[in-house]
Amino acid sequence: MPPATVPSITQDIKRGDKGKPVREVQEWLCLHDFQVGIDEDFGPATELGVTRFQRAKGLPDTGVVTPETFSALVQPMREALAPIPAGGRTLGQMVAAYAVQHVPPHPREIGGENRGPWVRFYMRGQEGAGYFW
Repeated sequence: MPPATVPSITQDIKRGDKGKPVREVQEWLCLHDFQVGIDEDFGPATELGVTRFQRAKGLPDTGVVTPETFSALVQPMREALAPIPAGGRTLGQMVAAYAVQHVPPHPREIGGENRGPWVRFYMRGQEGAGYFW
């Protein structure tokens, strides 16, 4: 299986859109404490959440999730995955260093038990009742 990567988008996600990309935006908004329903429907509440997130991050507050906005949403995952130079460390020390690096972003479930971007990351794209992480 290929290594997990930080999610990204190539097209804008905006009001009226539906589906998995919208759910991911809604999950990340909630992980950033901009509470919206996770229903895969980009409606007025999601648009307001996006606008508030954009304002908080100093981005143009359009309510449209551009690749730049999505990148800011997933920044905690990018930080958790940043390479750590070995610098003569043992394998055990490297494992511990990466574990410590994963603590500040506070990986947690969102949208239900064993669900959300962090679960999918750690479980190689899988989530739900059968995927205890």
